[in-house]
Amino acid sequence: MVNPTTTLLWDHLEYLPLANHLAEEDLILLLTPVIEPPGETPPSQDPFEPLGRAIATQHPLVRHVPYTKNGGITDAHKVFIERCKAIIFVITGPPSAKGPSQASLAATAFRIGDDRPQIILACCDFCAHNLQAESFPTVIQATSLSPPSLIEAASFLFRSHASLSPPQALPKVPIQFWSPNRDLPAITSLWRACLPACFHLPQHVLAPLLRRDGYAMHLTVRDPHSDALIAFCATYTTYPSTLTSNLLGSLALLLVHPDHRRRGIGTALHDVALAQLRRTPGVEALLLGSAFPRLLAGVPIDAGSKDWFAERGWRDSGPASEVSDWTVSFDGAPPHSSPVVPGLDFRPCDEGDLGRVVAFAEQGDGGIRQGKRSGYGEQFSRLEGTTHVEDVMVGYQGRDVVAAAVLYVPRDGSPAAGDVPWARTLGEDVGGLTCVCVTSEKGRSSPVSASHPTTRRKSADGPPEATSGVDTVLLVSLMGACMDRLAQRGMKHMLPALGNIYDGHA
Repeated sequence: MVNPTTTLLWDHLEYLPLANHLAEEDLILLLTPVIEPPGETPPSQDPFEPLGRAIATQHPLVRHVPYTKNGGITDAHKVFIERCKAIIFVITGPPSAKGPSQASLAATAFRIGDDRPQIILACCDFCAHNLQAESFPTVIQATSLSPPSLIEAASFLFRSHASLSPPQALPKVPIQFWSPNRDLPAITSLWRACLPACFHLPQHVLAPLLRRDGYAMHLTVRDPHSDALIAFCATYTTYPSTLTSNLLGSLALLLVHPDHRRRGIGTALHDVALAQLRRTPGVEALLLGSAFPRLLAGVPIDAGSKDWFAERGWRDSGPASEVSDWTVSFDGAPPHSSPVVPGLDFRPCDEGDLGRVVAFAEQGDGGIRQGKRSGYGEQFSRLEGTTHVEDVMVGYQGRDVVAAAVLYVPRDGSPAAGDVPWARTLGEDVGGLTCVCVTSEKGRSSPVSASHPTTRRKSADGPPEATSGVDTVLLVSLMGACMDRLAQRGMKHMLPALGNIYDGHA
């Protein structure tokens, strides 16, 4: 519907009229940017004050809270978001090179808001600026920041609107930010419908992997007729190294129900997710799959979708990018006595040596743009000050650290066990191994482990083959020491993984 100053772009979830979703005692939160007042507004007046007052004539409980580009969505904003029933977020322009965009701040606020009614009021040409258009459930557009235009927009929020404006067509795929409380059961079912059985996870395991406040931005698509969840996309932003403030953006998972494929849903989710990641300040590289937390390290072989991602610009890392996990039975494994290496000794890490282990893991990482940042140093450093420092098995040659890995067992509260779910799915007596680093023949540490199944699980009578040379000797010795340590903790099997987690970069 079009009127003199306000246009409805779309209303996927029928949040308009807003009064239909509010009780008398409910609070509306109005979030507006701090901007220089336009010409017709007195310099001392907030240009959005007329908007707040006009909304209050429709619903008396309104809290008007400004936000700044540099300050972003703060803890104070979070308190108001959690108290309110509905959010109206005002956007006045496109992103700039300095600081986060208003659209990205809106996305942050809406993630905190969960399943509350959430409305974008754009005081600019929203679609022309490509402001994450498909990501917001309801968008209206005002022609200007003038008081009459804002007052009309306030009234517009509380009226019924029978149709959309033809120039601004409804996006083909109604993409929404996920609502954890609402969506988790349906996501678990979708996961099972889309992935091979070896990758199935129960909801209580999947939930903490997806709930990563501040690091995760997930998207969903629901059938507009049945409201059934038919597609899901998980994305994360993580620090790949303690040596950099740059972020790694991960397209961790993209699922479309088999009954709804070949309709452009996956492509729409893929493109919106990548656009979000690229707009996130600090993101320097993109990864297909996830590092930590580990959902999938790439595209499962049995999924049959590798070519689909290749067509969208993802590069295969070559034969080394295939990852297989091997479950090692301690009873059936051959003797694993350490090869004769002068001065080689393995023992659990102590607090005083953890910094050296972190430095050792980091020295082998290449530049993030080359896809060689494993994030292992960050994982080791997370254990500092915890009771899990001894979960790190360290190989010493004299005083030098020459090998390291993180062990974890089911249900012991280890950060590694919380990030890597796969060992516990095989049984309570299966321990896991992650962040395996050994010194290469060139004297630098070499990350050689990706601790979860991204292709298919295999069983073995012993550790899988590794590379040749000094690193082979160290790797086999490290694996043996880890098996001994896990056996001491009551484990009967170990799930290590050897391979490169980086399946491709766009």
